[in-house]
Amino acid sequence: MALYQSTELTNTTVTLINKFQTGEIKPISVGIPHLDKVLMGGLLPSTILGIIARSQNGKSFDLERIQRHLLDTQDDVVIVNCNWELTFFKILVRDICQRTGQTMDQVLFNNPTEEELKKLSEICKSHRNENIYYQNEPVNAKQFAIDIESIITKYPDKKIVVSIDNLENVLDEKGSQKTAMDALLYEINRLKGLHP
Repeated sequence: MALYQSTELTNTTVTLINKFQTGEIKPISVGIPHLDKVLMGGLLPSTILGIIARSQNGKSFDLERIQRHLLDTQDDVVIVNCNWELTFFKILVRDICQRTGQTMDQVLFNNPTEEELKKLSEICKSHRNENIYYQNEPVNAKQFAIDIESIITKYPDKKIVVSIDNLENVLDEKGSQKTAMDALLYEINRLKGLHP
C-alpha cells in the first residue's frame, strides 16, 4: 500500500528523529572530509551517494578509499562492492601499485625482495576480510537484488554499505539500457526498505 495516514508517518518520523538525537543512529564517516561535510557527518540510513566524473578521474580510487576507511573505523559494517568494471585481479594489483609505488610491470614481473613480500602480505591481508563481498562482474537488476537480499538476511544487525562502480554496466535483459537502469533503481529503492 502506498497510502499512509499523516499521523502514522509523523509518529514514525518523530521516533526516527529521536534515534538521531540520542545517538542510536550516527553517520558513518566516509573518510573524505568534504564528502562527510556534505553528508552531515557521513552516510546515514538509506543514503545514496553518487560519485560522477569522466573516466580516469579517481571514482574507483575514491570508492576504495571509502571502503578502507569504513573497515578501519567500523566494527559492524559489511561492504558489498559491486565492481562491474574491474576484475578483482585488477583491483588488487592496482592497490598494490598505489601502496608500494611500484608499476604494474614491477609488481607482476619482478621477484619481490623479503621487505616487499612483507608489504605485499600486509596489503593482501587487508583484502582478506570476511565483511567484504564482491559482485565482480556485471549482473542484471534481478541478480543484484537477490545478492543484496542474501546479505541483508545474513547480517540483519550490521550496517550494510553497497557500492556500485560503473552503474551503466548493469546488464540489460529487456531490450534497452534505460530499462536496465530503471529496473536497477527500482531494486535499490525497494532494498533500502528491507534493512534499517
